[in-house]
Amino acid sequence: MLRKLKAVLALPLREQLTLLHAWVALLVIDGGLRCLSLQRLERWLRRGPGRRGREEQEVVVKRLHALVAIAARHHLISAYCLHRSLALLYLLHRRAIPVQLRLGVRRDESNLEAHAWLEWQGQPVGEMAPSFAALEEHPAAG
Repeated sequence: MLRKLKAVLALPLREQLTLLHAWVALLVIDGGLRCLSLQRLERWLRRGPGRRGREEQEVVVKRLHALVAIAARHHLISAYCLHRSLALLYLLHRRAIPVQLRLGVRRDESNLEAHAWLEWQGQPVGEMAPSFAALEEHPAAG
């Protein structure tokens, strides 16, 4: 535990705050998924205009994906792919980086599996191209 805390404190202050923001967003999203429809929650997460930063978008997308993954691994809730995708969508929207939320399914012998992921510039964020049939296309932010 102490090693993990030291690792967080070794991050630059801006990344520490973003990690905290991602952790809180995951908690709020978990509550939102229990009370709201997905469409309403996504609309709420995309509300307001984002502010463009000076960093290169690809670097920001990769770093925020990593920070959301860290927050999800060390959370009180079970942050599934939908939680993580919505948290990342929210953080990227705040930086005016347009992404698309993708929902898909696949069938393995006797199981039906579902998955959620984000696409930025037509490519999956932080993962290989998923082998899921997309169910619904959600609009890009912005």
